[in-house]
Amino acid sequence: MSVPTKSVAEELQAEDVKMKEVSSALASTSTSGGGKEREAKGRSAQDNDERGGDPNGEQIRALVYGLPKYWRKKELEKILAKHKLTYRKAHKIPNRDMGVITCNTVEERSAICALRGEVVKGTTLTVDDNPGDILETRKRQRDQDNRGDRKRARKEPQCIADVVTPLHRMTMEQQLAGKNDAMQKILRQIIPRTRQASRYSIPTWLLGGWDCRYDGIIPTQSIGYRNKSQFNISSDGEGPDRVGFTMGQQRFMNIQIVQPKGCLHVPAVAVAACALTQRVVEESPLPAYSIAKREGYWRQLTVRNNNSPEQVMVVVQVCEKDYTKEQCKEERERLVKWYLAAKEEALKLKQERLSAGRELDDDAKEAESMARLCSLFIQVHDGMSMPDQDLECELLWGETEIEETLLGLKFKISPNSFFQCNTDGAEKLYRVVAQWLEDCRGNGEVDVVDVCCGTGTIGLAVAKSVRHVVGVELCEAAVLDARRNAALNDITNCDFVVGRVEDVLKGVLTDYVSGKGLWSTHASGDGVENQGSNTTGTLVGIVDPPRAGLHSSVVKSIRECEVIRHLIYVSCNQNSLLDNVVDLSRGCSTNVKGLPFRPICAVAVDMFPHTRHNELVVLFERVASEMDSGPVTISPRIMEAYELHSRDLQQDDKHDESANDIPSCSSSTSAEAIDQK
Repeated sequence: MSVPTKSVAEELQAEDVKMKEVSSALASTSTSGGGKEREAKGRSAQDNDERGGDPNGEQIRALVYGLPKYWRKKELEKILAKHKLTYRKAHKIPNRDMGVITCNTVEERSAICALRGEVVKGTTLTVDDNPGDILETRKRQRDQDNRGDRKRARKEPQCIADVVTPLHRMTMEQQLAGKNDAMQKILRQIIPRTRQASRYSIPTWLLGGWDCRYDGIIPTQSIGYRNKSQFNISSDGEGPDRVGFTMGQQRFMNIQIVQPKGCLHVPAVAVAACALTQRVVEESPLPAYSIAKREGYWRQLTVRNNNSPEQVMVVVQVCEKDYTKEQCKEERERLVKWYLAAKEEALKLKQERLSAGRELDDDAKEAESMARLCSLFIQVHDGMSMPDQDLECELLWGETEIEETLLGLKFKISPNSFFQCNTDGAEKLYRVVAQWLEDCRGNGEVDVVDVCCGTGTIGLAVAKSVRHVVGVELCEAAVLDARRNAALNDITNCDFVVGRVEDVLKGVLTDYVSGKGLWSTHASGDGVENQGSNTTGTLVGIVDPPRAGLHSSVVKSIRECEVIRHLIYVSCNQNSLLDNVVDLSRGCSTNVKGLPFRPICAVAVDMFPHTRHNELVVLFERVASEMDSGPVTISPRIMEAYELHSRDLQQDDKHDESANDIPSCSSSTSAEAIDQK
């Protein structure tokens, strides 16, 4: 009796199944980590998609070319049903002109060739009934591309300065030029994105051609500018417990804690406090906190300092859940002894240097910096997530607050107070805001509503030049600090409201229209109470939101309250700024009511030198009507600058073939006009 022989196709199928079983067995016993397994599964799933999604690895398949790219599996199955073709599975490759047909037999695959010559949407279909080599080639090419991507991955940082200050190898001129270009690119997106969002109701000011004047970037103090520095204390990584910045990622298990020596933005006193705390942790019987193990005592070090007068506040965060009260008490006492001893030694070194008449160099500055220590706090945080902003701090030694001077005003700073990390940059930023408020004055008084006011630094800095300021802030502790700082500087025309901005702002603006609530009495010098509607002043909104930007309901309230004639937007994240600008400037609709704003001018402040971040301040003016496309109407100074800027644009347009394009933002000091359709 003769034994039936297997066909070549069946032998190939059986061999393919065996190979897959061996591959799956090797994958299950592999110890290379879950990341590689997931990567292999992802490649396997993609290969299955290319084969038509057949889970058994069936090799009898055909490729159909010339299909519309927007087609889906349903449309491909319709054309197969039209020709009464039988198959096992059909798959349309997304965004490609190719479909994969998996068949049960070779005869079914041969029947698929009937699609050759079929015209679909003006394109003739072609069929490849032997695509094995093509698919294998594509798979090899994809693997090579993946390996190339890994090779082209970003360079590993050589030092901690590359992580916390990635631009430190560039000169300040190069940094400012790069940030200047980045801000202009951001501003150039306002017009096209607003037009796109307003395609059903385009404001006239967009149709008439508009350009937001950009006044460049303002440099600030670049060396040791941070007045608040935070360092991690961790036992993760190799070596002993460390105090400093974190380099690496937990998921890659390459965490390193590196001291901030050599970081340009960290002041000398923070470096000295970090080194001192490192010695305290090394001598302590209790370990540093481990994020991986979720245990340990020492967690974080915060150093706050000021320039006038020179004071230093140190806050050490610990986790006490696994230790007795006696152990914690001993560590607190030991911490105080270490810091007081360092203060005495620094005072002694300072006296010796002054007696010898030596100058204050960098080494002496760091060694003597702890002489400025005036406060030592401890903060207990036993949770795993980030602590609340109002988490209580216990005073171990010294004063409860330090004092900072900003634009001639005194600000009391507690451990949890928010204050701009660059004092010099904050002064320059607030001068810009104060000047713009003066430009918005017109013939009457100026009232200010400060949204996301924090500790009220902006409102207090401009309070003497306006009639009344009302700030809105979510954090109650920040509002208490704002009220206390107002009393410290004898400022009586500032009020602050606690609550979510999206819940409180609408009521505050309604009270302004009717002259009630906080707006009923204005500190205009005569102390006269306003009993009627408020029509004698100009209301200017100042918004300084967090990185997420303004909530949509806040933007809606600002749009609907048309008594806000001007808006000053202080942005630390320009991507969220663009989203808010579109909602503020787009045309009216059923969901967006109120006359739109249009950007007048913008200026950047390099608040964070040696990093990629900076502040961008934009001044908006509300249009008088939907048909308003005229020039700005706020002050002669801005009007003159805008006319000069527009004249430069018109001169450049004479040499441009696309003179009717809408111009986008460009620097007022540049003769080049950048056009954006």
